[in-house]
This record gives sequence, C-alpha cells and structure tokens, in this order.
Amino acid sequence: MDSPTFLMIDTALLPDVFGFLIALTLLIYIVLDGYDLGVGILSIAAEEKKRDRMIDTIAPFWDANETWILLALGIIIVAFPAAQGIVFGALYLPTAIMLIALLFRGAAFEFRVKASPKHKPLWDKALFAGSLIVALSQGWMLGLFVSGFEYTAAVWLMPLLAVASYVLVGACWLIMKTTGSLRQQAVSWAKTGIRLSVLLAAVIAIASPLFPAASISAVTILSGISAVLAFAVVITLARLGKMPDKGIWVPFALTVLIFILGVAILSLSCYPDIIRGHMSLVEGAASTASLSALLLGVVISLPLVIVYTVIAYRIFHGANNEIHYDD
Repeated sequence: MDSPTFLMIDTALLPDVFGFLIALTLLIYIVLDGYDLGVGILSIAAEEKKRDRMIDTIAPFWDANETWILLALGIIIVAFPAAQGIVFGALYLPTAIMLIALLFRGAAFEFRVKASPKHKPLWDKALFAGSLIVALSQGWMLGLFVSGFEYTAAVWLMPLLAVASYVLVGACWLIMKTTGSLRQQAVSWAKTGIRLSVLLAAVIAIASPLFPAASISAVTILSGISAVLAFAVVITLARLGKMPDKGIWVPFALTVLIFILGVAILSLSCYPDIIRGHMSLVEGAASTASLSALLLGVVISLPLVIVYTVIAYRIFHGANNEIHYDD
C-alpha cells in the first residue's frame, strides 16, 4: 500500500501532481508572458506615440513573466528525468529559436528607448520580430508536444493559433491599461484575435483530433469543457461589441478563462501520458523519494513567486498613461 507524503498525498499520485503542476505553470506563463508578447506583436500596427504607451504598460512585468516557463521546464527536468531527454531532444530546434528570439527581443526592448530618432524604428521592428518569433516557436513546441512529437496538422497550425491567442490577450491587456483612442483600437484588435483564434482552433480540432480513442467519460468531460469554452467565447465577443468605460477588466478575465479551458482540453488530450502515446507520467517520473523532496521545494517556492507576482501587479494596477520605463 502506498504511503502518504508529508502533505498527506498518496505517493502513487505524485506523478499526477507534478503533471498538474506543469500544466498550471505553463498556463500562468501563457497568460502572463502571452499578453506582453501580444503587445509586442501589436506594437508594429500603432503609431509611435501609441506604441510608446503600449510598451510602457508591460515595462514593469515583461521580464518577470518569463519566470514561469523556467519553473515549468525545471519541473519537467527534475520530476520526469526519463522523459526530459526525449522532450528536449524533440524540441531542440524550436527551443533554440525561441531563446535567440527572447534575447533579441530583450535587447530591442532596452535599446529602443535609448536609441536616436533615426534608429528607434529599427529597434521597434526588432521588438515586433522578436515577439512574433517567440510566439511562433512556442506554438511549434506546443503542437509537437500534444501530437506526441509527430508532425501532424496541429504542429503546423498551432504556431498561428499561438500568435492569434497572444494578440487576443495582449489586446485585452491594453483595454485594461490604456484609455481613449488606443483603447478603442485595442478593442478592434481583440475582436480580430478572438475570431482568428476560434477559427484556427476549430480547424486544428477537425484536422487533428485530440481524443482519437477517448473513453465515454473523457468525451463527457471534454464536451462539458468545450461547451463552457464556447460560452466564454460568445460572452467575450458580446462584451467587446459594447465596450463601456466600466468593467474594462472583464475582457481580460474572460480571455484568461478561455486560456484555462483551452489548457485543460490540451492537458486531457495527453493524460495520463507525459509523452503522448509513448510514455506515461508514471513511467517518466523520478523515484518517490525524489518527487517527495521536490514537492517540498515547490510548496515553498511556488507561493513566493505567486506573492511576488501579485504584489508587482497590485502596485501597477489600473490604467496609467504616465508610466515611462526610461525614467
């Protein structure tokens, strides 16, 4: 009989717990770094003054948002050592491209504010290109992961879905953080983002079914989540169609709900595997002693990261046109 850990969790459930933690940290990353990547992509479509305001809204957060993907990757490496070699081997190329683009994007973010008027447009384009390439790379990685590292339709379409989704959440972030004509422009961007996201997600679901051999219970759960997801999309579109000055946080909150449901669907499509169709969570997991020790570290570190994040967002909450990251 399996014994409980120090948190009274059955040791047999530890692989599932860490699978959930990977999904959770990736979800938080997709939301937090997703909106600042989305703003970076959208920045190319705005005039210079509006572009500066857009970049100002993500200035206090963009680098800290990347903490979450490091945490997710760290859990994969330590908790699932048998799987990490296969995962990172298969994702080597998109990961390398993503890291180069992140460095390029970070440099552009810092240099654009110090550049002369002559060179600033070049760094603005570099910021856009870096953000776009990161989004495409992450979509490529996600497509490979959910397809079991086989090149299906999802692998080719998921990068486009990642860009559309990041544009959506980035535009909803701007709705919260800006005012006037820029907010109205962000509403228009959000409408485009959600329509493209729905279209691409539908094409992926048709071309590359995520549950080819699902049980009746899995189909029931999937159907329920999909129904809630469809409802959230409809409500978001309705809200964007009559965007008032009050409740400017609602589109962003609804988009987060859409992301939660989307990640739940993708996670269920893989469960109980860490490598879909090839290796289960149990087969890829480290020893029980290692997982128990790692769980203690996660229990200590995860709340600290969450508290830091909440404090940072609390300090800079609300719309503010007076933030300047070059001050």
